[in-house]
Amino acid sequence: MSAEILLALFLLLVSPQETGRTSYYAPGDGHNAGKICCGGIQYTTTQIHIAYRRWWKYGCGRAVLIWVPQTRSIALTRIMDAGPFGIYTGNLRGAVKDGRWKVWTKTYPPDGWRWRAGLDMSVGLWKKMGRPRALTKYRMWILPFKLQAGESLVLDLPSLPVLLLNHLGEWVKNSKLLRGAAEAR
Repeated sequence: MSAEILLALFLLLVSPQETGRTSYYAPGDGHNAGKICCGGIQYTTTQIHIAYRRWWKYGCGRAVLIWVPQTRSIALTRIMDAGPFGIYTGNLRGAVKDGRWKVWTKTYPPDGWRWRAGLDMSVGLWKKMGRPRALTKYRMWILPFKLQAGESLVLDLPSLPVLLLNHLGEWVKNSKLLRGAAEAR
């Protein structure tokens, strides 16, 4: 069974641990002064990682699988920074222009304010995932292992049902269970 089929089955059968809206950030955005909180290394535009508000819960380098349905891209990457820290009040549309958006680095936003996004993609990851529009939806699975630097992977997949249908005949034909049942007849 190919890796694409296994990945498609995983995404369809295993519930994501988190869904929400994603944004992206570049070196020097916000309060990070160009440094990543995991190890304090310099953040460059080519790095592929995410900033996640509860990074401390999972640790630096924790592997995550992110799916952005809008661009049909899937990334196996790692948590390497804290964030996102944008909060807003009222309707999200026009919040920046109306001054109802600000950077907030404390654990919880003040009453009446909400977090703008659930995770920030590094600008390098954002580009590799097809440059999804700001605040597009994502699904994320936090995996039980860590990745080392340079071990990220981004796949551009067609819609998952199409992928499964394209390979279903081959998969059934090669299935040991079905082959064994046919031979028993």
